[in-house]
This record gives sequence, structure tokens and C-alpha cells, in this order.
Amino acid sequence: MRKAHVIAIISFILLLTALPAYAGTFYLHDHPDYWWYMGTNPGFAAVVPAKGQSYVERNIFGMDILEILMDNGSVSMEVAVLKNSTIEDVRKSIEERFKPAVKDIKVASNRMITTSNNLQCHFYSYEATGAHGRKVMLRSVIFEKDKNVVSLSLFLDSNKYAGDIQQYWLRAVNEFEWN
Repeated sequence: MRKAHVIAIISFILLLTALPAYAGTFYLHDHPDYWWYMGTNPGFAAVVPAKGQSYVERNIFGMDILEILMDNGSVSMEVAVLKNSTIEDVRKSIEERFKPAVKDIKVASNRMITTSNNLQCHFYSYEATGAHGRKVMLRSVIFEKDKNVVSLSLFLDSNKYAGDIQQYWLRAVNEFEWN
């Protein structure tokens, strides 16, 4: 029996050391439909939906990304952190990201806004026609502090920007804060 416990403990420790280090940590929010996602470098807090179907943290070329998929993967919300960058550089990369998959792009917003938390950020959004023939929407807000950028982005079919999805987005934008 004792041998089984030792093997279980060693297996657990090996499993923990094999797991990747993540860019952020999740904490309970006052509302059960949300979690706080906390970044440490730079320090920030973003409100994200607690009812996503999958949560993937990854690092691509030095950019930390949390991707939350909803509605069978047809809605994607991202929190991305990029150090030593600018709002304009990140905006351009977001704008270009899906250009091969969309046509007839109509920019709806490309301007600075102030959130409910009284933070300045850049709001960029467009509607287009996706490769599947339906109207699609990209929405992004980009926060900058001390040459660090955090962007929140939402990618979805335009008709899905309603109800819970719309509330998840609005709450993420308006409750974002720097630590």
C-alpha cells in the first residue's frame, strides 16, 4: 500500500513538471459567469467568460495569448500580451491576420476610446464577408502601458454578437485594469 502511495506521489510530481508554465492565472469573479484572468508581466487583470468551451494559453514568437473558444469554436475571444510594442503595430497585425479569409472589409471603428474604468485604449473593429459567405466581425481593444501592449480581440460571425457573447465582450473591455 505504501509503495502505491509513493508511486502516485512521484507520478503527480512528474506530471506537474511536464506541464507548461502559463502566462496568467484564473481567479473567481464576483459574478459566476466570469473569471479574472491575471497577467504578471505586465501586471493586468482581464474579465473573461467562465463558460467557454476551451481555454488555450500559448506563446507565439514571444507573444502570450489566451484563446477562449465558444459556440462550438465559432466564436473566439483572445487576450494577447506583447512587450516592447505599440498600439499601432498590434492594430496592424490584427487587421492583417484574417485578410486572406475575408473580403469586402468595412472598418466600423479605428479610434481611441475611454473604458468604464477610465482607461484609454484603441478600439478597432470591422465587418466583412468570410470565406464561408457570411458576415463576420472582428472587434479589438488595445491597451498600452510602459511599452507593453495587451489586446482583447473577438472574432465571430456578425449575427452572433448578441446576448451573452456581447455581454462577455463589453465586460472584458470595460473591466480591464492594469495592476
